Amino acid sequence: MRTLITPLAAALTAMTLASCGGGRCRIDGEAMTTDSLLYVAEVYVGDTVCLRGTAVSLAEPGYFAVADSGRTCEIKVEYDGAADIDGGESVVVKGLLREERTTKADILAKAAEVDSLCAAGAVSDAVRQKTQNAIAAKKAYMEFTGRDYYSVFSISDAQVEVE
Repeated sequence: MRTLITPLAAALTAMTLASCGGGRCRIDGEAMTTDSLLYVAEVYVGDTVCLRGTAVSLAEPGYFAVADSGRTCEIKVEYDGAADIDGGESVVVKGLLREERTTKADILAKAAEVDSLCAAGAVSDAVRQKTQNAIAAKKAYMEFTGRDYYSVFSISDAQVEVE
């Protein structure tokens, strides 16, 4: 039964997102949630998408993230608007979906680099553990998806509306 539900959910999500693609999406409606967008994101890289969720403050000026209701999924948003976006606000974002891929080889090289720095005493155990956890999560993602790369999605040239 699960094998039927997964393709059906993907198709419904893709049809809903397609109604937003190509710049036709209004900033005040038809927006996808973060987790729904991430489910079909690779199909819409380079297209205009609409996203609705909770703003999460980032330390980088000109950026914030949009999280789903459970705050388990986030998409980084490049924003050059005059107003600051505060964490916790409900927002609708319209912009160009981008993807940055990290290959499995790059991830394994980073793991080896961290191990080497740790052996030399240049990295604290806390930093080593945090890095190893992130690498383990990326490896799990690649194993789950059957891909040899890890994707991070972002939205650029964003129009933002606080709800």
